Formats: sequence, structure tokens, C-alpha cells
Amino acid sequence: MERKISEWFDSGDVACDIGLGDSPTRTTLAEVPTDWQALVPLSAYMEVGGTVASGETVSISIKVILDDGTEIEIASYSVTGGTGSSTVGADTIMANMMDNARAAGVSLEGRRITSVVADVKTSATSTSATAKARVQGIRT
Repeated sequence: MERKISEWFDSGDVACDIGLGDSPTRTTLAEVPTDWQALVPLSAYMEVGGTVASGETVSISIKVILDDGTEIEIASYSVTGGTGSSTVGADTIMANMMDNARAAGVSLEGRRITSVVADVKTSATSTSATAKARVQGIRT
């Protein structure tokens, strides 16, 4: 059976651990499967729920990991003293990838995206907040 050239992928809603004291905890949202070459994220969803204390800031950073280990942020969301969510589309993801790669002096030429991760943290030393993230796109 011949493999398709590309197909959609959807991580589904992934519960993310929250790092305390501004130290992020990483959760893998998607990895390129065996027999595929790369991921192309086209949308990202980030949500903070539970109880976020007054003055507490919860931050979610979604990053792509390239085949050489380089990390580039493609979407982010922060909320202070409350809950909420954000959806980011392909135009913003691609602009963020270009801007953040340029700022870091990284060329994307010839590199593949092998995984998408979420780094989540809170400014507090303990929290009752929750976080989840989702990424959708194409695998090639």
C-alpha cells in the first residue's frame, strides 16, 4: 500500500502540566509519526481553566521543534487572575515562525518540524489552575 503524500493531524485537547514559580513544564502535543517526514501546524488552541488566583499569571507557549533541536515559538497566551482561551490561525503561526526565527538568526531552509510542544508555567508557587492545548495541521 502506498503512503499518502499528506494528511491532516489533530492532537486533540491535551491536558498540560503547569510549571510553578515561572519554570515551565513541557508537554508534547504532536510528533511526526514513523513513515512521515514533517508536521506543518496550521492552528493552535490554548486554554487556562480551574482557579487562577488574583495576581497569578498562567502562560502557555506553543513551540515547534526542528530536526536539529531548534525551538521556535509559534503561539502564546497568558492570563492573569482569571481564565480564558485563545485560538491562533495559520497566518499568525507562519508570521510568528518567520519573526522568531529571524530574531534568533535561524534559517529554516531545509529543516523539518518533528514535534510541537506546549511549555506552560504560572507565576505562583502553587496553583489550582488547569491548562490544555491543541494543535492541528498537516503531516507530510
